[in-house]
Amino acid sequence: MRKAFIIKSIFFLLPFLGVAQPTIRFNKQYNFGFTNGGYLTSNVFQKGNDYLLCGTGLNSTQNQNYCLGIICTDSIGTQKWQMYRNAPGNFRFSNNSGISSFQKIKDNNILFSGEIDYANGYSKSCLVKLNHLNGDTVWVKQYNQVGDTSNLFCTSQLADSGFISIGYKYWYDGINTEYNRPFILRTDKNGNYKWHKYLSNLTASIAFWYKKLINLNDKDFIVIGNNSNRRGFLLKFDTLGNIAFNKNYAVNSYSLNFFSDIITLNNGDYLVSGDVMTFHTFNFSQILKRPSLVKIDKTTGNLIVGKMYGKEIEVNTFSCLWQSTITSEIYASGEELFPPTTFKATFYKFNNNLDSVYTRYYNNPGGGEYFSENVLQTNDGGFAFPMMSYPFNGQQQFCLMKTDSMGCDSVNGCVFVDVGLSAYGNNNGFKVYPNPLIDYLIIESEFLYHHKNYSIEITDLLGRILIKTELTEYSKNKTILNVKDLNQGIYLLKILEASDKLIGIRKIIKE
Repeated sequence: MRKAFIIKSIFFLLPFLGVAQPTIRFNKQYNFGFTNGGYLTSNVFQKGNDYLLCGTGLNSTQNQNYCLGIICTDSIGTQKWQMYRNAPGNFRFSNNSGISSFQKIKDNNILFSGEIDYANGYSKSCLVKLNHLNGDTVWVKQYNQVGDTSNLFCTSQLADSGFISIGYKYWYDGINTEYNRPFILRTDKNGNYKWHKYLSNLTASIAFWYKKLINLNDKDFIVIGNNSNRRGFLLKFDTLGNIAFNKNYAVNSYSLNFFSDIITLNNGDYLVSGDVMTFHTFNFSQILKRPSLVKIDKTTGNLIVGKMYGKEIEVNTFSCLWQSTITSEIYASGEELFPPTTFKATFYKFNNNLDSVYTRYYNNPGGGEYFSENVLQTNDGGFAFPMMSYPFNGQQQFCLMKTDSMGCDSVNGCVFVDVGLSAYGNNNGFKVYPNPLIDYLIIESEFLYHHKNYSIEITDLLGRILIKTELTEYSKNKTILNVKDLNQGIYLLKILEASDKLIGIRKIIKE
């Protein structure tokens, strides 16, 4: 008999660093102006406790032209006001990069980067500044200097409050070839033209779409995008138009990649989200996808690691990324098809090794397609997702979903997923009771026998450690924690190996 393994170990509360507060959750849909279709909700921003839902939408009162739109809600998702603004002359605004067409600038106002379409094949690059208090247009600037037909994709603000934008000039040789030439555009803080420069001699019949621009130091910039050959690329350049590197990437030997978003990790390297594509028919007509993350060296632009996730299906992608400045954990959201016709928004959480910790799926309350191109970590530690909802029947809806820090929303609930436990022959994971807590918490699991060193942590939803207990090979499969002094709220119980690798996790509640 192994009598040593039936003795209880009691551990008491360590001094804790803060009080966990429950976050607000909601899932709301909105009617935007006269819109009966089209596109909105590409970005969301927080203004105090309010949210600004921004995008371009179809205004049916103006000859089906697209306009700029903002919906402002309060902290619980109730609409406060909305606005839509048509382009000068009632032409149409168009955006080319949903992930960063709108951005919050230094004075808290909203900047739009895109184009004004005047006719088929004819457009002008434009920047538009919108007042964050009421949605009024502060200024609209069009840029004729870069060519009769041009557009902007994304913009970054500089230290002097001016802007650097990236776009391309388009022309047709009159025979059978279309060309586009990338350029950078410099404006002052009021959008007034200063100069533009072409990026080296990059001129080709291959179309380029730029997704997001990062300002490194006011002199060097990183931009990701995709070309018509289905290649994701990362381009580093300076304000003289000189290119430091311009690279395409292959993930696990697959050369067909689509890039959506990029962030700078806490160590300075780059992390890019998107998907990997493969062809599965003799005539290359069917494309299947798996969501992917690509980590890139900040100095050389070389691939450090690329990973794929989920199933290979027609629609499965990551649209946007976020890294917590508190815990360094990484999050991604996107869209996945559940054949034959159900689309769900997704929310993934990753550790620093880019291993998937858990996944959430969100159902569209009205049916049909439901996905997000942007995610915002909110003041209360949760997340806000601007959603585009395409129901099977009826008018398109514009949505804002607010979750807690675990990605749990008010409609779909929260089914928590354990990680890494089945490898230890215990498919049921470990028992945690009582939950909700009283004065103590009991943790039982046979798989703990397999670890010579591990630790137990209780954290708040911001990741701050409130209780941490180091255990050894002589610790028992039943552990009792004293939690009498924990305040009411939601917490996370984590079990980790000595290397801080997460083995299991549970949500616990103190009522």
